[in-house]
Amino acid sequence: MPADPPALVPGRSCDGCTMCCKVLPIAVLAKPAQTWCTHCDIGKGCRIYADRPDDCRTFYCGWMLDANFGDHWRPADSRMVIMFRQQQVVVAVDRARSQHWRREPFISHLRALARNALSVRGDVFVTDGTDSWRISPDSETKLV
Repeated sequence: MPADPPALVPGRSCDGCTMCCKVLPIAVLAKPAQTWCTHCDIGKGCRIYADRPDDCRTFYCGWMLDANFGDHWRPADSRMVIMFRQQQVVVAVDRARSQHWRREPFISHLRALARNALSVRGDVFVTDGTDSWRISPDSETKLV
């Protein structure tokens, strides 16, 4: 039996946003990160929505799950998809805007998240599919 969907931020929806269909990999479809899914109708939705893979069916971006991410984080606009993984926050950035996360108000929010993550031995990462950075309260470190 499928798990119940998580509580979503009231008033938010995926309508008109397909950024996860680009920046995230989908193993079962052999779709690498940073390429549009062949089933995506860009800006509209999934052409195989009723039969989409479980990875897609169960995915909700952080903007949909956490009201602390303001409307400026909406993936269709920011070109960034927020994910929560155990004690990590991972922000997948559209490579076409790979440095966008360094701008305000995003960088300040990422640094605040990093400050909070330290208290629970968590981490904040940004990735553009090729390069990745660990965010700290005062700086970022490119990972090799």
